[in-house]
Amino acid sequence: IILFIITAFVLFSLAFILLARFVILLFLIILAPIGFAGLAVPQLKSTADKWWSELFKQTLTAPILLLLLYIALAIITDARFMMLEIVFVLIVCID
Repeated sequence: IILFIITAFVLFSLAFILLARFVILLFLIILAPIGFAGLAVPQLKSTADKWWSELFKQTLTAPILLLLLYIALAIITDARFMMLEIVFVLIVCID
């Protein structure tokens, strides 16, 4: 049951991160003209650089999170991992 609580906490955290990412991307889309204007207007260059860096960070967040989630689920659902868990439970129960 402890593993289920930890799993629920992790999945809720991932959901919160993805929801926050969605909101940030909405603001970045609204402010997109500043990012492109910074390429032409030298006074906006520092603001545009911040916009571009934040855009790249937010676009890389979801694929990396989903890749790590896929790897974790692949490991957890593997039959060998299940056997290790059963052996671990038996060892703990015997002690």
